[in-house]
Amino acid sequence: MTRLLLVQADHLAVVLCRENLDVRSAATAAEALDEILAGGLDLVLLDPAVPDLPAPALCRALRARSTAGIIVVGAGGEDDIVAALEHGADDYVAEPYGISELVARIRAVLRRCPSPAGARRSDVITAGPVALDPAAHIATVTGQPLELTLKEFQLLETLVRNPGRALGRGLLIEAVWDGIQEDSNTLNVHIKRLRSKIEPDPAAPRHLLTVRGIGFKYQP
Repeated sequence: MTRLLLVQADHLAVVLCRENLDVRSAATAAEALDEILAGGLDLVLLDPAVPDLPAPALCRALRARSTAGIIVVGAGGEDDIVAALEHGADDYVAEPYGISELVARIRAVLRRCPSPAGARRSDVITAGPVALDPAAHIATVTGQPLELTLKEFQLLETLVRNPGRALGRGLLIEAVWDGIQEDSNTLNVHIKRLRSKIEPDPAAPRHLLTVRGIGFKYQP
């Protein structure tokens, strides 16, 4: 059964439970992040009126930690919609909306987003040649162990958890350096180091790719 987290949107719980969805709720950004870190969620439905963190920042934090789909539901204007989408949301459903439309949007995002069901069965994250065990801080490429610093591991984990997704530079800096690293060249240096460790030919990368004007993505 699809597992869905409602963040400041528990008024939708009864309706969505009728759609054969396993629905749980979070009242704050902190609770939402705890649920994400616990694993196993397929979709997050987020009301932008979260009290402890702006919606774009919460989208970034959620996207950095999970491949679950993210839909923002609210009465935002064009700027709010653009900000949510640019910071990791998969869709924005603007009020007023019908329940049938909302359910259809949920189904569409679930079809596009990889299910984390496999992650529920194992703590090891595998994508292409890279396998990561975050709890044990073990990384391998094609079965060979990798020596990674803490920040290299966190950066690679963020990318590998979002295979094929273009992640913005700001999102990566926030996820790995808590948003306080001002020298964006540090990100370039870490990407270069990771390429030297996982790419057969670091000068012509096949997995850690630059997305011009956005940031980077991991291609399995």
